[in-house]
Amino acid sequence: MAGKRRVALAVDTATAELTADDLVLADALWRRGIEVRPMVWGSEQATRSDVVVIRSTWDYVERVDEFRSWFDDLDTARVEVGPGGSAPHVARLLESDDVLVQPFVTEIETDGEVSVIAIGGVVTHAVEKRSAAGEWRVQSDFGGSVTRVDVTHAHRRAVASVLSAVDGTPGYARVDLVAIGGVLHLMELELIEPDLFFRLAPEAAERLAGRLVGG
Repeated sequence: MAGKRRVALAVDTATAELTADDLVLADALWRRGIEVRPMVWGSEQATRSDVVVIRSTWDYVERVDEFRSWFDDLDTARVEVGPGGSAPHVARLLESDDVLVQPFVTEIETDGEVSVIAIGGVVTHAVEKRSAAGEWRVQSDFGGSVTRVDVTHAHRRAVASVLSAVDGTPGYARVDLVAIGGVLHLMELELIEPDLFFRLAPEAAERLAGRLVGG
């Protein structure tokens, strides 16, 4: 992507500004001389940017058809959707009307959930998410906590297995895992707008920034 000077990080209406994690990514891009700004998806002309990175577009699930149309417009305007390799995955996911249903896993309450992040197919870091007492949801909105943990060989094997089922190499991916009976099980593979926990692993933001500018 050499020569790209304008990068927009797509956000939703409620977010409107860059999240704490994406400020880490933006800083890595700014230091490379790249113009970075938040862009509320669907609200403006995509041609103001050379590259659009889908980040905190969390409300797209409530407006899927509108999101599809906006995403198609990016392609029509020949605006690159970065990082390279993400756009085809997003397009295929948006073509599906499947609903995600997850069984309740009691180990989340007792042992937590591990999210392993890969940038360009390379595992960069992992975090452990734990729920608050009396709660099963691990998100911070519900009192959950997030701590960076060491990436284990088991984490790497699990991520390699999961990503091998994906056509091509996603620009970024988050693999959510839970250990059941000592064996890691996939809870969710996030490819569109995952929290990548850059605030806990700024070196991973540097890697993504490098992919966006081609160096």
